[in-house]
Amino acid sequence: MTLKRVLSAFVLATAVAAVAPACIVTGTAGMRGTVAYSQPPPPQEEVVEVRTGQVWIRGRWDYQGGQWVWINGRWEQDRSGYRYNDGQWVQRGSSWHWVEGQWVAVGSTGDGSVVVSDGRNNVIVGDASEAPGGVVVHTRPTVTAPPPANNGMYPTAPPPTPRAETYQARPGFLWINGRWDWVGGRWEWIDGHWERERANQQWSAGRWELRGNYYVWIEGSWR
Repeated sequence: MTLKRVLSAFVLATAVAAVAPACIVTGTAGMRGTVAYSQPPPPQEEVVEVRTGQVWIRGRWDYQGGQWVWINGRWEQDRSGYRYNDGQWVQRGSSWHWVEGQWVAVGSTGDGSVVVSDGRNNVIVGDASEAPGGVVVHTRPTVTAPPPANNGMYPTAPPPTPRAETYQARPGFLWINGRWDWVGGRWEWIDGHWERERANQQWSAGRWELRGNYYVWIEGSWR
């Protein structure tokens, strides 16, 4: 091989490495994760309202197209005997690897349940030694019931027809359809979002359920 060819091959390899700051890798156990070569920014502050029997999965930074993109947190249905361990970015040498969060079994239903309140019926999501993952924001008892006077807190008519959403398939991800939410006495549309697929689990979509003369939202979850 001539010196010219050697130099050409070196330049080509260097150019490929320069335009690929992040990639998707598959480990020996079949786990998929994002790899980045710059440190993720500090987490953004999130403030959510208490939802009985549900767990707030904190938002996180994702590396997409050569830049950090914030993914908002979400609610998931609390699971008896389980708690949620947040995913995290783990530094390995000069690279950062995303380790996906997951539900883990605990000794009893109450393990890992932490409520962090600001005194105004809000829950501020933050770190807590008792909750290494999401923050459980359910109260006792765990059966939700509206107040005697509805006062517009719950819809008495079914939601509008779901909007049509256009998206392209992404390997290793599942599209969660958008939905209508009841906010301030009116219907507001929430766009769908992507979630990473989970081994041996299927997504059970959320739904509006009629209870008596009003509708209640049942959150979707992985099962």
